[in-house]
Amino acid sequence: MELSDRLPSVGVSTTTGRPRRAGRPRKEDAKDTRAVLLQAALDLFVEKGYAATSVRMIARAAGLSDAGLYGHFAGKRAIYDELLASAGPGAVGQVIAELFPDPGATPDDPEAFLRGCVARVIEFFEEPAARKFSRLLLREEIADNPGVVNEMISQGTRMLGPIFSRWAEHGLLTPRVRVRLLAGEVDGGELAWELLSPLVFIRLTYLHGPDDLHDEGRRRAASHLELFLDAAVRR
Repeated sequence: MELSDRLPSVGVSTTTGRPRRAGRPRKEDAKDTRAVLLQAALDLFVEKGYAATSVRMIARAAGLSDAGLYGHFAGKRAIYDELLASAGPGAVGQVIAELFPDPGATPDDPEAFLRGCVARVIEFFEEPAARKFSRLLLREEIADNPGVVNEMISQGTRMLGPIFSRWAEHGLLTPRVRVRLLAGEVDGGELAWELLSPLVFIRLTYLHGPDDLHDEGRRRAASHLELFLDAAVRR
């Protein structure tokens, strides 16, 4: 599922044109309204900043009253926290979970798995809503909470780390890396960190700006992946 699927465009109508009956809204309507609120808030946070954006502004941008907004979120901070969970520190972990929903299994082709993983992470980072959220992170979050960048990486390392360790046990990594992992000199999480940390740097440096920067970001991501595969994966 793409982030854009979770946060549809504010301009897309979520009604059919028929009068809605009074009473509790349908679950799908409530879900759509939450998504519209999240998109409206994201646009305003990026344009005006978190502090300068009010609950009323978000509600109006989503076509709701203040009370309508409070029917879905406790307030502005709750909206921001949900955006942060969708496109912030948890984003890499979510992408990996989509690709590999069974964390106890071991992909039998490390190269193919890692190529698919990196391609999907970069694709996610380039989605319009993720690009906007990258600008929001740089503007609002990282200056006051630099640990958020490390957490963006750590979510993924916690998922990939055990897989790297199992690959070492199965002889699927290069001899030097395998020996170091099996000897306990490094662990799978550290190897995963080496894979993912440059991708987060590329997200925050290249993938939220003009198209020419995107091209350079994709080039750097591809180059990094090849170097990592050469160093770590037996091919």
